[in-house]
Amino acid sequence: MATPTTELRHVSPADDPTGRQVRAPVLGARLFLVPPKITNQPAGDRLVLVRLSTFDGNGGRPLKPDLDSARRQLVSKDLLARVRVWGARLGLGSALLDALEQFALAFANKGGVGRTELLKFLKDLVAAGKLELSSLLSIPPGDLLAFPNLDLGRPMSASAVTLNENLLGNEMSVGGAVAKEMFAAWVTQSATPPALRRFPSLDQATATAANFRKAAEAFEDRLKENLGSQLDQGEIDYRDLVTGPGPERLRDDKGEIVPPVQPIEEGRSTRRRLPSVEPLLPDLGILTDTVVKICIGSFQGIEVTLSDFEFHLGGTPPTGLYSGRLRYELRDHFGVDDEDCEVRTRGIHGTPGQVAMWVLQHHAPNGHRPFIDQVVVERTFSGTIF
Repeated sequence: MATPTTELRHVSPADDPTGRQVRAPVLGARLFLVPPKITNQPAGDRLVLVRLSTFDGNGGRPLKPDLDSARRQLVSKDLLARVRVWGARLGLGSALLDALEQFALAFANKGGVGRTELLKFLKDLVAAGKLELSSLLSIPPGDLLAFPNLDLGRPMSASAVTLNENLLGNEMSVGGAVAKEMFAAWVTQSATPPALRRFPSLDQATATAANFRKAAEAFEDRLKENLGSQLDQGEIDYRDLVTGPGPERLRDDKGEIVPPVQPIEEGRSTRRRLPSVEPLLPDLGILTDTVVKICIGSFQGIEVTLSDFEFHLGGTPPTGLYSGRLRYELRDHFGVDDEDCEVRTRGIHGTPGQVAMWVLQHHAPNGHRPFIDQVVVERTFSGTIF
């Protein structure tokens, strides 16, 4: 049996007296009485195909906690997370934090830790040579009384700032030069509300990240599927690459798109029923996308725009040829929220570096304020439709 093929050609009125497009029953070929109507993109036009905004506090959107930098307590039911923050703000170091966590757990079922028990524990560390006496004497009474909460009336010391910067810097060094550049920018960042920052080195790292390429290719395959359906219906209109309520898609407080994207939606220009085009965020992996994963964690917003789109028929038999430029703009928040201080089985949470970042973000006297990182990747969008 012959393998079915797909071809594009024109038919005469005698072949199709109804004047409608017909599909060959055996070979599945596209047959047209007249060439399809084609609406190409005007020069200089930029069409937003999809947009998924971050919770950045703009345009009526809520402000995500990882962009908050107010001096405050850690809001968490996780005792160990609160203990880590307490110790990190004092600059006790990761080794002492481990011992402090074990001490706090021992009293967790006894109604909490009193000042007397805490002082005895710290003095035992001094006697064992694990804590300098000067460090013990530098702990203000307010912090001892508030344990595991913080004494918000006392500023963070310069030595504690330096220690926590070193902890976070060491963890971020896995991300190489890109991570170090972003870390240095964050240390001196003082603007509120959060500023928009772009790093060309991060653009380059993202463009080559395996899971970004995977997500971009899946998105571009969906665009091609949409164009194929348009051609089946006898008309190509670049504006119909925006479907349903797009380009802007809204999310609920759980991060889910509402209303959910349907497999088939109306094109924006002609209202034809077409394969939907929805935003796709890359699922970054620590092993496959190390640099971007360390610097970003996960992207929270995306906007994809189309420019220079053209479609024409060429070759014998005629083939649909398309080309254009896609601009992917991805956004994330360079900051941490309360949950990042809790140990979790998924992702990178509760590490000494993340606890250090939370403490610096909320309690360092200068700098260390969150910002919104903007990543831009441009890709050529081209192919054929048979």
